[in-house]
Amino acid sequence: MLGQGAYAMVREAIHIESGHVVAIKMYDKFKLNATIKTCVQREIKLLRLIQSPSIMNLYDATENAK
Repeated sequence: MLGQGAYAMVREAIHIESGHVVAIKMYDKFKLNATIKTCVQREIKLLRLIQSPSIMNLYDATENAK
């Protein structure tokens, strides 16, 4: 685990396709209210737009029941 906040936890992993060390940010859906869910969705949309070798990249975003 790299870190934990009020709504999310960040873990270190290896991206299978590239072999890069990555950070995975996971939210517990049960802790999120409507406002926070909107902010998370906005964060994902913005991260999809950013393409730069000098800052983080979003490889994938998935959602499940939890």
